[in-house]
Amino acid sequence: QDGTLSIQSSGDLTEARVLWESKDGKLGLGGTHDLTPESPGNIWVEAEVLWPDGRRSFARETFSVREPVIEQYIARF
Repeated sequence: QDGTLSIQSSGDLTEARVLWESKDGKLGLGGTHDLTPESPGNIWVEAEVLWPDGRRSFARETFSVREPVIEQYIARF
């Protein structure tokens, strides 16, 4: 299923730039990232935060997807 990911920080993110990357090279920019897994299996997603003063923060998460996206299921038939 589709999902929207967000990032939280103890620092103020209003002036920060957030870059997202996920499996299959999907990129995003902003406080949230829409993710649509293309197939079951392990999915990873990374977020990098860059503040105007040069500070950076990085997060990575891996999780499992158990069912394929509906469009791919239909395309097999």
